[in-house]
Amino acid sequence: LALAAGDLPAARERVDALVQVLPEHPWPAHRSGAIAVLEGDTVRAESELLRASRIDPNWDAPWQTLAALYELMGDSASAQRALQEAAARSDGR
Repeated sequence: LALAAGDLPAARERVDALVQVLPEHPWPAHRSGAIAVLEGDTVRAESELLRASRIDPNWDAPWQTLAALYELMGDSASAQRALQEAAARSDGR
């Protein structure tokens, strides 16, 4: 709800708490990366999204979000590679 309301600090606080409780679950890592994108922290965003992809190698969402991040960074080649990774890993979620 905090993220939907545009309250990034509250969203960050909540997702950081989830990451602490569920460090090996891909969803909090993905959400952390997505929030970092909104915060403008590209280094943290990439790190968290790649971590989410390692936790669940078959989940395409981290790669889709990475593609968006790379596009925002102006790196179309990396964005295209991330989309290819997403397509390769898609398991229908």
